[in-house]
Amino acid sequence: MSGRIHLADDIALDLDRGCLVRGGKPIHLRKQTFEVLRCLAEEQGRLVSKDRFVEEVWRGRAVTDGSLGKCIEEVRQALGPEAAGYLRTVRGRGYVFEPANPERPDAPQDAQTDSRPPQQEPTAKPPVVRVNAVAILALVGVVLAAAAVYLARSGVFRQPIKAVAVLPFVNGTGDPQLEYLCDGITENVIDRLSRLSGLRVTAQSAVVHYKGREVDARTIGRELGVEAVLIGRVAKRGDTVGVALELVDARDNSHIWGDQYERALSDLPAMAQEIPAAVSQRLRPRLSEDMIRPVEGTHIGNADAYQLYLKGRYSWEKWTADGVKQAIAYFAAAIDKDPDYALAYAGLADTYVFGTYAGGGLPQKEAHRRARAAANKALSLDPQLAEAHAALAEVLLYDEWDFAGAERELRRALDLNPSYAEGHHYYSHLLLLLGRNEESLRESRMFLELDPVSESPVGHFGYHYVCARQFDAAIAQSLKDLQLYPDAPQDLLEEAYYAKSMFREAVDQYITRRERTLTSTETADLRAAFTASGINGFLKKRLGQLMSASEGDRNDVAIAAIYARLGQADEAFQHLDLAYAKHADGLVRIKQNLGFDAIRSDGRFANLLRRIGLPL
Repeated sequence: MSGRIHLADDIALDLDRGCLVRGGKPIHLRKQTFEVLRCLAEEQGRLVSKDRFVEEVWRGRAVTDGSLGKCIEEVRQALGPEAAGYLRTVRGRGYVFEPANPERPDAPQDAQTDSRPPQQEPTAKPPVVRVNAVAILALVGVVLAAAAVYLARSGVFRQPIKAVAVLPFVNGTGDPQLEYLCDGITENVIDRLSRLSGLRVTAQSAVVHYKGREVDARTIGRELGVEAVLIGRVAKRGDTVGVALELVDARDNSHIWGDQYERALSDLPAMAQEIPAAVSQRLRPRLSEDMIRPVEGTHIGNADAYQLYLKGRYSWEKWTADGVKQAIAYFAAAIDKDPDYALAYAGLADTYVFGTYAGGGLPQKEAHRRARAAANKALSLDPQLAEAHAALAEVLLYDEWDFAGAERELRRALDLNPSYAEGHHYYSHLLLLLGRNEESLRESRMFLELDPVSESPVGHFGYHYVCARQFDAAIAQSLKDLQLYPDAPQDLLEEAYYAKSMFREAVDQYITRRERTLTSTETADLRAAFTASGINGFLKKRLGQLMSASEGDRNDVAIAAIYARLGQADEAFQHLDLAYAKHADGLVRIKQNLGFDAIRSDGRFANLLRRIGLPL
């Protein structure tokens, strides 16, 4: 089949170019995501089962629900806010792409009927929802109240629940404009519950994989290692907002508690204050004062600022260049509405620190300067924000080489929120830089415990094992990661191969990881050099490529590592001195960098560690 398949107004699937076209602009998707969309497009209005996807997209290979769920989420994002609502989940059966003006008027009625949510017209375009931020906080309060009341009941404490997962709240209206609201409620509930001492709350990055999926609580409990699952659905009808909640025992799929709330928007402000107060009184006999971390001092901003903050977080978590720019704009707009809004400054700091790696467009030094200013402002307004402490730690580490300061801030972040998964991730990396491998392993395990299904913690173990010089374990872990997540980057797998003298595999991995930055000519030259002269030929060719960059863009740390491997110590230290003069952030990783193993015994290397501030 060739040509185009019309999907919606100005959206089509271009089969010849292998991309989605929206508003005349091509949108390129991962191969599996494109094939999933192709299956849906060819069967518009008809149910496409998981078995069909497995057969046509993965050619019958075993595939996890997470891989398909990720493709479905990427399809929804690519379709855009208007058309994403046309892709519906059919409980326990599969998916249906059902546009407002379907290309197939003769589509079977059973698939269409099964896929529609209750009380929703099948072809009407959902109305744009504008929800007051106070309503958002009220719904968060309802959820926290309900969950906390359950945890306080004596019957449950006889069979204690030590870990809970809050699933992404379902958008009951199907309106894409409501998505940021549902995600914002989920994030807030996780954050508040994380402050209950002794209760482990699964990270949002782990539960997001269940968005748009129909999975029973027992399966989720087994995958995430939790005893209870909190499920919520948000809907808006006219001037009324409703939330349906259910707490399920993941050990046997039994219903623990559930309730439905429906309030006029005008009644929500009072409810937002009354319910948390009532829950606090009910919890007090069960929990000592120091078991609940105080939240009263957190300033949430005014109604408009809070909505802008939620949109900023929603954009940032897309982890794209456009998403980063949108997030910065939303956070800045929230601060304009409320200059004392600490959460917005913390979001801005996060975006500047990590946005550079997602293509945010700012030079790293400038991004770090802005991140530090935003983090300091957030902490001056609210010293209890764990995310702001973590963002400041990253600036202190990479921009100022203040290792003690970075550790202090990360420890403070984890003290404020022990369930902060990314905080454990960052701390694990810092400990690796300092050569404290056993402590790093402890933090890595906590990261995985809090987020057991995402790629990041699984892949992080491969990285950890390389830095700890456990090369067999590193290779095994990285290959396991690739099986689960075929598109996942394996940052140091090439180093493990090199250390095991598996040079062909090392070269293949090196080129694969840099396929977006190497030109086709550079790739061909590297392969030809390896074929002709082995690993030294490859290293010399890559050295020449790196040396050809302009002085401002030259990676002197990478150049020094190649010289070290070629046995040219003087040239290696010459470029390390140049990197030091530039304050290159790659130098903070020099203690764990395998490329310098050949010159570690040289007194000049120990002297460089002292100058950087790293332990010998």
